[in-house]
Formats: sequence, C-alpha cells, structure tokens
Amino acid sequence: MTALRDGVRGKDKLDVPIKFLWNYAGNTLINQHSDINKTHEILQDEAKCEMIVVIDNFMTSSAKYADILLPDLMTVEQEDIIPNDYAGNMGYLIFIQPATTPKFERKPIYWVLSEIARRLGDDVYQRFTEGRTQAQWLQYLYAKNAGKRSGIARV
Repeated sequence: MTALRDGVRGKDKLDVPIKFLWNYAGNTLINQHSDINKTHEILQDEAKCEMIVVIDNFMTSSAKYADILLPDLMTVEQEDIIPNDYAGNMGYLIFIQPATTPKFERKPIYWVLSEIARRLGDDVYQRFTEGRTQAQWLQYLYAKNAGKRSGIARV
C-alpha cells in the first residue's frame, strides 16, 4: 500500500524507526495489515521496531513478536464492565463478576498499569488512579452512569 497508488494520506515510510509498540488484548500486529510479509519484516527487525510489549490471554501471532510478553487475566477471572457498543442501536453494559480465581501469577491490566504509573512517580500514579482501586473504579463508573438514561436497570 502506498500513498500514490492507494491514496493513503501521509507517507509511505516513517522517517524514523518505531521505538515502542504496546499491544493489549488484540492480535493486531500481524493480522490487520494488507502486507503481512512486510509487517513481519518490520516487527522482527530491531533496527525498524525497537520494543514490543504484548499483554494477552493467548499466544497469538502478534504475541510471538513480543520483547516483553505479559499474561492478562481472563474475563471470567475478574470483575469488569463489558460494553456492547458494536451492535448499532443496541448499546448496553454488563457488569460481570468472576466465575473463578486468577490462575498462576497473572495480574489485571489495571494493576499492571498502576504499577507502571507508580514507577513513573507519585504524581503520575495519583493522576492515573485518582486514588481508586480497580474495584472502586468499577463501582464509581457504574454509579455515575446508572440511571442516566431511562430504562437502565440497577442491579
């Protein structure tokens, strides 16, 4: 795909190599591009892409390129709010509860990001968490949005 041939805006090539890729819960590094062979060449060459961090539940084709690979919790292992904003006019939220306990040494993504923020400094940590745990964020967001629109059921 080129700017000239395919009408893509911008450039055909980056002026500098990719410094860092963060891929969370998505197999998008390799399977979402028109030329996977060229993408493969870029991702495996550290001169073109210096660092790749992948957090996922499975060893996907994208995860195979990771310099750092961290396992995520499965949906059934944590409380969360699941949006369904992919179905046109049928948008809704589901508050889920864990069906099982976390296995092995995996941590929730909120914990991972909170720990990164903590290491970047107390001010970054406070801005990121706003003093809330993951459970407190879920309660806060549910309370903030419950009843905003007629027909939202309170559980």
